[in-house]
Amino acid sequence: MKKLFAALAVLTFAFSAQAVDRTGEFALGYQSSIGANGTQVGEGNWSVKYGLASNTNLQFLLGFGLGDVADTSYTFGARFLYDLIENENSDFYVGLGAAFTGGDGHANAGGDLDGTLNVQVPLGFAFSLANAPAVEFSAEMGLTFNYPLDSGAWTLATNGGGAGTVFTAGAHYYF
Repeated sequence: MKKLFAALAVLTFAFSAQAVDRTGEFALGYQSSIGANGTQVGEGNWSVKYGLASNTNLQFLLGFGLGDVADTSYTFGARFLYDLIENENSDFYVGLGAAFTGGDGHANAGGDLDGTLNVQVPLGFAFSLANAPAVEFSAEMGLTFNYPLDSGAWTLATNGGGAGTVFTAGAHYYF
């Protein structure tokens, strides 16, 4: 019985989470929407983060999709993330971001390339494991306002642009 308690104690402390000050640090990672379709800001994007202060981060996104000509697309953008709550084991944040999605799949009837401007308002949390503080995991939900350049009409969608979006997940490694 003592061995069981010892094993549980080791597992509990090995996987406890802690918040880490990322001021002045860069991170490379990936941000992806779970349960969505299409490429929007926050879905299927490589990501670079930079810690401006203990409670603010800049995030730059670059994503692409390759396939048939009608499916080829790219996304690039940036987001500002602000921690509303900083706890010992997590950061709860809100943000504002903008991105552009374009590519061959966004060509209009005349063959000109059109794209979509995406404005995103994420709400999420981030945490690091005690035994791997350089690795940060995040999960978020939010809203995306989409402005297709060919139609000129704003639409509102969940965080990945797809009706089935559950949340956006990310993982980053800080240098």
